[in-house]
Amino acid sequence: MKRRTIARVIVLNALFQMELTGINAIDAEENALYSIDDEVLEALFPEFKKKKKRILEEKIKIQEYLSEPEFRAFITMVISGVIRQSKEFDKKIESKLINWDYNRVGKVEKNILKIALFEMFYVDDIPYSVSIDQAVTLAGIFSAGDAGKFVNGILGAIYEEEIADGGEQKET
Repeated sequence: MKRRTIARVIVLNALFQMELTGINAIDAEENALYSIDDEVLEALFPEFKKKKKRILEEKIKIQEYLSEPEFRAFITMVISGVIRQSKEFDKKIESKLINWDYNRVGKVEKNILKIALFEMFYVDDIPYSVSIDQAVTLAGIFSAGDAGKFVNGILGAIYEEEIADGGEQKET
């Protein structure tokens, strides 16, 4: 399992807690660091269903990740970056909605979009395609219906308008 996939799940959980309950970023991050349970792992990796040994192995890996300063620093950076750039990201997302009110976009989808946008605009070592793909994957797992397509459409439109036209390329 990829460290950053798990990190994104933790970030999503923390942002959702903050939005839903009003909890502060530090407490939300601390709560979210230990929130990966069997249900989340089975959603991330359907092939793990009924393979308790494999789930246990992944939980051990996650505990190892949590002891890595770089892993924790990435989580903190993304949470604080999304919070700091939230209004900017709201505008970018809203500008791409067609016949849809921004207030009707689900909290999970908004947070997934904001995580991806933060990575796309502020994290140099993550290729755009990875940020978009991971966002679509998270939407498919943690949202209902066609959320993955919705997330892909919004991120793709922002990429095409603000990044692709500029010719800017990230290192892979």
